[in-house]
Amino acid sequence: MEPMVVTLRELQRFDGQGWRILSVYLVTDPSTAPGRNVRAQLDDLVRPLVAELADDQSAGKQLAHEVAAVQQFLTMMDVPARSLAIFSSTPRGLFRAVRLPVHVASHASWGQSPYLRPLQAVLDEFEPTVVLLVDKEHARFFRVFLDQIVELEDLRDAVPGKHRQRDGAWAYPPADWSQGGWGDAGIQRHHETHVLWHAQRVAETLEALVAREQVDRVLVGGTPEVLSVFYEQLPSELRARVAGEVHVPMFARPAEVLVHVHDLAPQVERGAEERLVQDLVEQAGGGLAVFGPSEVVQAVSEQRVRLLVFAEGLRLAAGRCARCGLALLAPLPPTCPACGGPVQALDDLVAHLEQQVLAHGGRAEEVRGPPAQRLRDLGGLAALLRYAPPSTPTPGETT
Repeated sequence: MEPMVVTLRELQRFDGQGWRILSVYLVTDPSTAPGRNVRAQLDDLVRPLVAELADDQSAGKQLAHEVAAVQQFLTMMDVPARSLAIFSSTPRGLFRAVRLPVHVASHASWGQSPYLRPLQAVLDEFEPTVVLLVDKEHARFFRVFLDQIVELEDLRDAVPGKHRQRDGAWAYPPADWSQGGWGDAGIQRHHETHVLWHAQRVAETLEALVAREQVDRVLVGGTPEVLSVFYEQLPSELRARVAGEVHVPMFARPAEVLVHVHDLAPQVERGAEERLVQDLVEQAGGGLAVFGPSEVVQAVSEQRVRLLVFAEGLRLAAGRCARCGLALLAPLPPTCPACGGPVQALDDLVAHLEQQVLAHGGRAEEVRGPPAQRLRDLGGLAALLRYAPPSTPTPGETT
């Protein structure tokens, strides 16, 4: 399993036990102005956090200690990535640094839980992918994740030519050539049969690799003629995982394949997010999805959320019960309606809901671009549910 995925899951389960954690996202690409002076970038990010703790000497001391740990790491950093995510809570024995292969916005937060939305967004954008390059005789399979590419398999099949050679000899003599029927049309059929067999073998190999590598996204590359035959051999479930086509030479170097996949990633991800929002709309008709803060907060409190979906940059001020963790929308009551506990203000309702959904085995996804705008028009926040709530019978209705 990739270190970034392991780190994310570890941080999702992190319990500060009352101690706070410093989350920092830094641009470290030396081709950018912030990346050429990372220490100054860090100072600018933590200055507002220090100012907020001016009246809390104990918390200010802990923050200064975590900042010093981050600064020490930066002095020892080797070849920089494009961005860096760092999470530090010394009293809880936590220090994690994650290299990111893309630029993320600089950010620092100081809270009871790690700030994971930018890290999750990177993983959503560049999720593990199997890439297939195929022609009539060859097939190459790659696994791509972030800035890593591994060639999994190189498959080859002998396929006879379409025509006789110029001197009248067979380009690839069939075993039963003496039985007649082997004019140009017969040679063509023989060629097409071998291409079909090759496509079937490629499809079977792809299905096995997708299952073994546990990926949901497939990209393919090849000529239209070959791909049309190949697609016909794919089971419908596997065909649904093909997210797009890469236009790269059959025998391109892995590094070249990686560049093409990265260039295609935003387009592929926006398409997947558009389908997700549409699926939410359709599922809402059957009661298996809800839209808007009020409906989503209620579903989260009932632990019915399988997937939390929110628009990029969405931040909603709200409150939470300090005793039971129940999220509450404005206007905030003085005490929790569920347990009577004190109510605290929340700067980011979405982050709180995300943490609760993850804690109960659900998932969360941020959508960007046009899909995000469509989701904003529907309330900015949505949830796919594990089950629909029981309907309330109308007066006189039997249940």
